[in-house]
Amino acid sequence: MCRRPIQDYFICRDENRAMQILNICAPLKEQFCACINEVFVRNHERGDKKFNAHREEYFQDQRSRRFEKMLLQAEESMEKQRKLQD
Repeated sequence: MCRRPIQDYFICRDENRAMQILNICAPLKEQFCACINEVFVRNHERGDKKFNAHREEYFQDQRSRRFEKMLLQAEESMEKQRKLQD
């Protein structure tokens, strides 16, 4: 999708030193930057849709991992206390 505007900009910039110095290629640069931003936003939205589809499972997994980690820390601290008491 963005291949053509990017190619046009770099051809303008690299092959025409005078155009580069006079900054005549700036509109082409703006065009390809806008195209890249548009593609980024579209891909980001697609990723959001994917995440939102599995949102509940993701947060449930996170909660269960945190809970397991808390249990492990509690068990370790109890073992340390027992060792100190002995």
